[in-house]
Amino acid sequence: MVTDNNLNLNKSEESAGKVSTPEWHVLGAGAVGCLWASKLALAGAAVTLITRDTSLATGKQNIQFRTTGDDAVIDVPVSLQTSQSLSRLNQAIGHLVLATKSYDAVTALASVKQLCSTDTQVICLANGLGFHQQLEDLLSPGRLTVGVTTDGAALDKALSVTHTGHGTTLLGYRQNHLPPIDSLPSIQPAVDLQWQTSNDIESAMWQKFLVNCAINPLTAIFNCDNGELCSNSQYRDTLRLLCVELAAFLPFSPLANKNFDVFQQAIKVAEATAANISSMRRDHQLGRRLELEHLNGYLLTLAKEHAIDCPLNRDLCSQLQAGN
Repeated sequence: MVTDNNLNLNKSEESAGKVSTPEWHVLGAGAVGCLWASKLALAGAAVTLITRDTSLATGKQNIQFRTTGDDAVIDVPVSLQTSQSLSRLNQAIGHLVLATKSYDAVTALASVKQLCSTDTQVICLANGLGFHQQLEDLLSPGRLTVGVTTDGAALDKALSVTHTGHGTTLLGYRQNHLPPIDSLPSIQPAVDLQWQTSNDIESAMWQKFLVNCAINPLTAIFNCDNGELCSNSQYRDTLRLLCVELAAFLPFSPLANKNFDVFQQAIKVAEATAANISSMRRDHQLGRRLELEHLNGYLLTLAKEHAIDCPLNRDLCSQLQAGN
């Protein structure tokens, strides 16, 4: 079940008759982190953006925000901090968006754990599988909300982000029940981020996981935009073969009885994001660490558990690791 909501930034304060500026922390100053920090600030929140880049000056900063197809650039004010400077300020965290790479998620959350209370709500937007239990272990029960987003964002340079594609973000608990409404921010119509709550977030996690495992490594290997996986016959054939391997994992997933067609969904996403550069391709081009561990690499772990043969996926992982 998916439920649309008009969520309030600070429902408890409002119901008590108090007027205050809601405070949100965003951990991770990459494309997704800067997008969400900008959107929350534009919605009226006081936003602290937490970065690990110590070359950036802490304190009041502006994120340069733009939308594809619109020349306007909006300076969005935020407080920029590192986990160390935040600790010195002893600034308590009530609401946190975790927007790091998957391989950094656990370490990043642990770095601010001392500033979290038993009431702190965390929304995790990191891609992939295999690390959410570790995040939950760092928090009080029921305090981790998983977000699965189809919004697109690109970081042009530090603190400069472009909203490249408007999508939807599903929010839910892995225990398959709806998160409390007062733990989530409202999104005003002008802000243009779509939110829904879901009591089957694990199915959405797996859908995005499989599509990412199909598109991301191939765009990195072929050094192509997403849409070329559809338009180039060789790339499309390789995508089809990879999706056959990925489909073998469906019986061991929340999608087991849901008629999910991995290839058709991958084609749909690749066409919808035809001009986009996948994050894995960009990271590969720049020689940065790839999100293999919790994507295609995690499939190799599952393949051993369930005795699934996936030679193409294994070869892709080997090629990308060797070139990284």
